[in-house]
Amino acid sequence: MAAVISPWLIHNWATTDRLLSTAGAKTLFLTTYDDLYSFGKTLNLPAYLAWGAQNIVRSKLDGLGANLVTLVAVDGLVLLAPLALAGFWLRRRDRLYQMAALYGVALYLVMSLVFTFPACGGECFIRARRFCPLSLLRRWSGWTLL
Repeated sequence: MAAVISPWLIHNWATTDRLLSTAGAKTLFLTTYDDLYSFGKTLNLPAYLAWGAQNIVRSKLDGLGANLVTLVAVDGLVLLAPLALAGFWLRRRDRLYQMAALYGVALYLVMSLVFTFPACGGECFIRARRFCPLSLLRRWSGWTLL
């Protein structure tokens, strides 16, 4: 892999004095989803903080709520969410489920609190697909309770 990526890293270093682009880090400072498509808007920490603490906190709370709805609707298929929770509870001692739960909580928090606007724009939906096989097992385990 190093042989494949090395020329690109060398090119980046020669042209920008960085190994990787910092453009992706600008998503941390979005104030609306439309900022993803804005040209010339300053996306940095001072501009983000100038947006105001109340707006920042509100956006993070909105992100937590929107992504929770996404997880219940997409991963839980709404009506099957209680079965998935019951199935997880039955298998809570299983190491695989513990690791998946840790990953899921970390993913939910990072997508909601750090990458708020891209997550609400569909990224959380895309990332939740990683849980599809495990979610099916959780729902099946929950179904056995009935």
